[in-house]
Amino acid sequence: MYVQKSSEASESWTCEPLSGRTLCEIVQGAESAADLVTYIRKPGINLDFKLRFIADHEEFFKVQLPDRKSRIRTCHNLNDKGIRSDTVFVFVPGLAGNLEQFEPLLKLVDSDRKAFLALDLPGFGDSSEWSDYPMLKVVELIFILLCDVLKGRPAVLSKDDNLNFFNGHKLVLVGHSMGCFLACHLYEQHLVDAKVVKTLVLLTPPKAHIEQLSKDKRIYQWVLYGVFKMPWLLDIYRNKFDQVKGLQSSGIKQYFYQENDDVTLKYRKFWQFKNNINNKSKTIIGYLLGWQNVDWVKFNEKLAHTGMKQNIVIFGAEKDPIAPIKNLEYYKEAIDKDCLRKVIILPDCSHNLCFDRPELVCENFQQEVIDNVNS
Repeated sequence: MYVQKSSEASESWTCEPLSGRTLCEIVQGAESAADLVTYIRKPGINLDFKLRFIADHEEFFKVQLPDRKSRIRTCHNLNDKGIRSDTVFVFVPGLAGNLEQFEPLLKLVDSDRKAFLALDLPGFGDSSEWSDYPMLKVVELIFILLCDVLKGRPAVLSKDDNLNFFNGHKLVLVGHSMGCFLACHLYEQHLVDAKVVKTLVLLTPPKAHIEQLSKDKRIYQWVLYGVFKMPWLLDIYRNKFDQVKGLQSSGIKQYFYQENDDVTLKYRKFWQFKNNINNKSKTIIGYLLGWQNVDWVKFNEKLAHTGMKQNIVIFGAEKDPIAPIKNLEYYKEAIDKDCLRKVIILPDCSHNLCFDRPELVCENFQQEVIDNVNS
């Protein structure tokens, strides 16, 4: 499905900074800064990029794995009164991302009085760091976090023991970029037998097989390991050659396609820029070293085993250089046609689709995901 035109969104996803300043004031201050990196790092600027909606739903959880422990930042509405459904929308960010990037979708789900849970991955946002980042360990952490968060939370009672695995909740897994792989691993590794996943939503998924990150590509692995041990090598490039360009840096140009004078769009770009400069090079490389490709043959077998039908929705972005839409052809061929319900291509949109075209993402997410859960 190729989206040609969006109708007017039912909600204006207006950001409400905790600083109390207007978006115009914040944008004007950032645009007038002689050195944007120095300006955006000032402690006094932090509240400009912390939103009331996120703050009102923020909670930290201590998660214990057999070989490591973490303090994970989450955003959820599970304690809110008036949540009408036992379905929980779980949002998993990608490489160098954080839960704020889902903010328009979180507000959309909340406005429909559905439950949601988003998290910062270890080492990103405000979650604690690890010494290394094996992808399946990250997946295990998400699974334990889900169990911990949903334990004891009110849910619709069911006689089905499988549903009681999460206290009667069902899940809609939403991944962005690398988070798509995390969501697929989570489903395959931990959730198949529980039969609690109703829908998988993949937002701009990466290339299905990234050969360079395979463990048998020893040269690539050694190069990544070298940078992981000497992250200042990547810091030099990021600090001296890329981030000094401000909104023309690669982390903005490749993530946004929209170019106009809309204040909210500019604000989101500065917000993204602040997140970019806060991410550590060692953490980014650590995730690449720990990368684990999805075995799509095995994944399809799991889908067939559980009888999960027509419950996978993929969003691609027409102008995405990070995950080009041509990569989606493999997903169309590899995933069982009975399971892949729809592939949606958003026009004039790049990789950070929830920030670049939030109105279009929300409209289609409402129609293709939320309304489908309601039916």
